[in-house]
Amino acid sequence: MVTTLVTARASLARQTAPHKANAAEQLFQRLVDGDRTAIPALEQIFAKGNAGESSKDDILSLGDTFHAGIAGLLVSRGVKDPQYFNFILELARQAIDAGVPSPVAFGKDGLFVPHFTPPDFVAWCNDHNLELSQAARDAWYHLPSKVIPLASSGDPRGFPQLAKGLKSPNYMVVTVSAQGLARINDARAIPAIIEVCEKAPVEVLGAIAQYLIYFDDPRAQAAADRFITDKKFLETFRNEVKQNGLKGIFGW
Repeated sequence: MVTTLVTARASLARQTAPHKANAAEQLFQRLVDGDRTAIPALEQIFAKGNAGESSKDDILSLGDTFHAGIAGLLVSRGVKDPQYFNFILELARQAIDAGVPSPVAFGKDGLFVPHFTPPDFVAWCNDHNLELSQAARDAWYHLPSKVIPLASSGDPRGFPQLAKGLKSPNYMVVTVSAQGLARINDARAIPAIIEVCEKAPVEVLGAIAQYLIYFDDPRAQAAADRFITDKKFLETFRNEVKQNGLKGIFGW
């Protein structure tokens, strides 16, 4: 399950980053690479594609993650227009405050329970007239994707909302929130991430605890040693962090 979470997280991150392709994605990559001349064109693309706020009824929809990714990247590059930060903050707030129960169940042993949907998630779907299997997929993948633009921005103003995300019942939202707090790299996040790790099911523990490695703090490093049992992974990941620093979290 940890592998599934890490793979899913990487897939969600790629939704805000370009794969190859069209002119908009090329502009995105140029700014990722440090070419600030791409900023005006990306601002125009955002203005044309911004669909506005999602309603609570479509909180599980994927939406236009590319335009949200543009806003997050612009914020990360210090663009001061408040509309970009406000957009990604509101998107994350909707996902974190939505109160969507976890679509995934874990047993007392901390292991994933296959072919079982938690009753509170079933009740939530019934209340919102949603088809169960699709809603479960959306809650596990689309919902946390709304937090990625704020997390990837690295903007310290996002700290309170991402700290709140650590309390989400959805461990994918928790993971992305921890990822964003590592990107901000404010040491105040360390105790909160440790607390989450102490309570997290064993199958998601490593996916969350890995972000402690990004903090140059003995508390975080000792906790990573305690929570991550795969020592080969731990050593490899620490070497990657030393090599790439905070840029390695999202690629910029």
